[in-house]
Amino acid sequence: MKSQVRRGASPQKTKLNVSVRKKLTIKQWIGMGLILCFVLVIMDVNYSHFLTDKLAWPIERVTINSNYYFVNQRKIQERIQSSTNQGFLFVDLRKIKEDIESIPLVDNVAVKRVWPDSLVIDVEEEMPVATWNNKGVMDNDGDIFVVENLPSFESLPKLSGLDDTKRLVLNKYYTMSAVLQKIGLSVSRMDLKPRGAWEIELTGIELNEENIVIQLLLGREFLEEKLTRFIAIYQGFLINHAEKIAIVDARYTNGLAVTWRSKIDADKQGT
Repeated sequence: MKSQVRRGASPQKTKLNVSVRKKLTIKQWIGMGLILCFVLVIMDVNYSHFLTDKLAWPIERVTINSNYYFVNQRKIQERIQSSTNQGFLFVDLRKIKEDIESIPLVDNVAVKRVWPDSLVIDVEEEMPVATWNNKGVMDNDGDIFVVENLPSFESLPKLSGLDDTKRLVLNKYYTMSAVLQKIGLSVSRMDLKPRGAWEIELTGIELNEENIVIQLLLGREFLEEKLTRFIAIYQGFLINHAEKIAIVDARYTNGLAVTWRSKIDADKQGT
């Protein structure tokens, strides 16, 4: 049976239970803010202590990347030992770079931090081009470096002369080597005598697996002309007898003189 609603009667209202949140007072907001600030300060202090302690930790690992052709790894480690005790953040990367670059035959150094306790050092070596006066090695700019293991550079060309002539000798070495290489000869030794005379030794000829050395005397003047004359005569005649040549004296104005190995051997046997 349907319930009937009388006309003109207002519909019955349903009561809803609605909970109303009370607004926080200003004092309560201030109190909560102070509590939050206190928590943040505590967290910041703890994190700061943690971060400071972490960054102050000593360097635990140092990786050095280098070919070590001529530079001693032990010498690099000795140069950076004091710097690596300063902690991860406080280590002076520039000082490490400068200390390593002061080692002979070190050309360029790059240093970087690796979180959390490591350093990576890349070392590029400078290739020596010759030895100088049997005392040190010479770089491409003519600078001399005294090294501990000089015998290990035995394969390098040997240049010699007065100390103030080192760059002159190096330039002559480059000039003459470029020309002589075209005929299969290499300069293994170049000596500028105190009086200005030039003597060089040439290699590139083998006899019975023995490397033959030819001594070339050029004198003090007109080096280019004398070298050009030697090359012309060598290519035209001497090249077929190169293994028999001991000395070529090109100090003459219009020609040269050849001393054969057989004569030197005979003179040795006669004595």
